[in-house]
Amino acid sequence: AHEINNPLFFVESNLTTLTDYVGIIESMIDLYKTIYAKLESKAPNLVKTIAEARSHSEEEEIEFVLQDTQNLVEETRDGVRRIKTIVKGLKDFAQNDVGGVV
Repeated sequence: AHEINNPLFFVESNLTTLTDYVGIIESMIDLYKTIYAKLESKAPNLVKTIAEARSHSEEEEIEFVLQDTQNLVEETRDGVRRIKTIVKGLKDFAQNDVGGVV
């Protein structure tokens, strides 16, 4: 159980960091969208570049990728919680088993 808990701690910690990173990426994408809109209205020669960026974003399905990333993180967190429950059960079982031996 102890050997499972150590890597599990790292996975859980990394998921927390990944969640923070996804939030940062989302806020940056929102800012980029605002910049694109402002540039498009003020600098018509940038329209082609802006259109290319939007097209690339659509091709890569960035909105889906962000949403799916959030879902993957949450599903992984659920898996981590389940593993923790199993480890706790193993520890409890081991303690009860040792306590019953005289």
